[in-house]
Amino acid sequence: MNKMETLRTYTGDQLALQKHIVEQINRQLNDEDMRPFTRAVDFLTRLEITLNSNVSSLEDHLEELGAGGSSLAVKSAITAMTGLVAGLFARFRHHPASKMLRDDYIALNVATMGYTMLHTTGLALNSKDTADVALEHLGDLTSYVMELNELVPDVVTHELLKEMPSIDLSIARQATHNTQAVWRHQHQ
Repeated sequence: MNKMETLRTYTGDQLALQKHIVEQINRQLNDEDMRPFTRAVDFLTRLEITLNSNVSSLEDHLEELGAGGSSLAVKSAITAMTGLVAGLFARFRHHPASKMLRDDYIALNVATMGYTMLHTTGLALNSKDTADVALEHLGDLTSYVMELNELVPDVVTHELLKEMPSIDLSIARQATHNTQAVWRHQHQ
């Protein structure tokens, strides 16, 4: 594979992954189990907008790399990623909101690693544009990963409250504080 084919393949892989995450987010936004969680719905709405923007940017970048939407490289990347992502999400279908958000966390971490790989590939192959697009999109997604860490405890406690009315909802704040402290400690 030559330099341009490699750049198109890695960019196409990331595009395919982003498109499937957008589809997953869209399904979640239309899921009745998610509706009561307004913070989660707001989060997913903002995430969907960001992901759609990144999809457009990746499509434009692929055009710049000489791979139109009908390109064989793009089609094969989308086909390969479709299988991977479908397998990942098939295991987690129709769950409570907290598990949907867990799935999003997994997907976003796969996407951030993909952007790390694409950035590295761009640097290694002297494609500043590819490296820059990847780094910008990585920056877009990292704040969502961090926000999910803070959002999930609230959703979990509210779901538990449905089954066990004695649950103290303030536990969500404690769980968020405790888990964030662990993350901060690990990065000092």
